[in-house]
Amino acid sequence: MTPKTHLFLLFSCILGSLVCFLLQKHFEFSAVFSSALLGFSISFLKLKNEKLTQELKNVVYAGSFAGMSGAPLLVNEWKSALMGFFTWLIYFALSKHYLGIGGKLGTSAFLGVCLFLFTKGVS
Repeated sequence: MTPKTHLFLLFSCILGSLVCFLLQKHFEFSAVFSSALLGFSISFLKLKNEKLTQELKNVVYAGSFAGMSGAPLLVNEWKSALMGFFTWLIYFALSKHYLGIGGKLGTSAFLGVCLFLFTKGVS
């Protein structure tokens, strides 16, 4: 993947975290419904490159998992974006070890949230 593609996917993961967080904060949706709504919406996306389309859907959904678990911990959008960034870092660090998506999305979100909490000093 090119650096431009990685940057695009980074912003997509952050967007997934932000949208899920904002759906919970402003519309008072549950965490599960917010993530499911985002996953359902992104499932209709089609790009010319099918592999990029699937990768984009994966990172947005992984970001939504992070946003889903972070709403009780976050007070603003910047922290949600930071959690999405950490999730993206973990997602691509694990991408060579997890060949499918089974476990990669949830593990990435879990470790991204843990990394966020570690940097925040919350145990």
